[in-house]
This record gives sequence, C-alpha cells and structure tokens, in this order.
Amino acid sequence: MSDRNYLSDVRVVTDITLAITLVYVGCDLYSITKTSGGRFEFKIVVPALDFEEYKKEFSEGRLAIADARAFGRTHSEVMRLIKEVHLKGQWTNEDLARYAKETGFEVA
Repeated sequence: MSDRNYLSDVRVVTDITLAITLVYVGCDLYSITKTSGGRFEFKIVVPALDFEEYKKEFSEGRLAIADARAFGRTHSEVMRLIKEVHLKGQWTNEDLARYAKETGFEVA
C-alpha cells in the first residue's frame, strides 16, 4: 500500500472547458470556487503526468470525445454545480472532503 494520499493529485484548472473535459474522462472534481471577476477555479484529482498529457492534447485539439451524449451530461452537471456556486460561492465534493478529513490531508 502507498503512503501517498489520493488527494495529493489535485490540480487547479481555470479553463471551464478543460475542467469539464477532465471530469468527462473520469477525473474526480474536488471543488469549484468563484474567484474575482466572476471566473471559477476547479480543483480536480488527476495525476500530474496524466494532467500534462490531457492538457497538451486538449490545447492541440487532439483530445477525442468518444461519447457526445455522455460529454453533454457531464457538461450539464458541472454547469448545474456552477449555478450553485453563484449562490453559495463554493461547491465541494462531500465524499472527497470527508476522505480528506479522515486522512488528515489538507487540499491546497
């Protein structure tokens, strides 16, 4: 068993389309926070090497969407969470927050 905490792979993303795409490919959304200027900060659990590859493929327009309907559902769900963030200022995945608390890991 590894001493490494799952949440040590949290990456900060400010591009909403990249964030939705990362969630679509199976990465866990940890939180969404509204920042200044009405923008959003997404904290997503994705290993560093995977993140760099996804980000590169996304930027180059090579990250394929295999199931448009599933991507649409992911997009709709994240947009629903963003509406919640507009009202509350932040959304956090309760299961991952509980895991962080139980393991004593603080997500930066």
